[in-house]
Amino acid sequence: MLSGEEGKIVAIKMVRMSSKEKYKPYLTMHKLNGLWFGIKREANTNIDLAFESGEILKYGLITRKQALNELKQAKELLDLKLMSRDEFDAKKKKLSKYILKKN
Repeated sequence: MLSGEEGKIVAIKMVRMSSKEKYKPYLTMHKLNGLWFGIKREANTNIDLAFESGEILKYGLITRKQALNELKQAKELLDLKLMSRDEFDAKKKKLSKYILKKN
């Protein structure tokens, strides 16, 4: 899955790549709008690795630290003129609720 994209989990499977490996949980996801990689609406990912990397957020939440880092990166893109003011303002509005929460 690509960062920032939203998808719906349609299946959870235990998979192993070879008989010598342990089974690992994998998700099958469908993209909510459009295509991933220009090919299909379905993607598979290792659940453990996806949580570790932040690709999938537990409970659909983003931490204050993650939101703040994402906003700082967006500010850098704005300063470099690689992002429009409208795109930055939309991202800031989306992330502010996580940055300003009291926990």
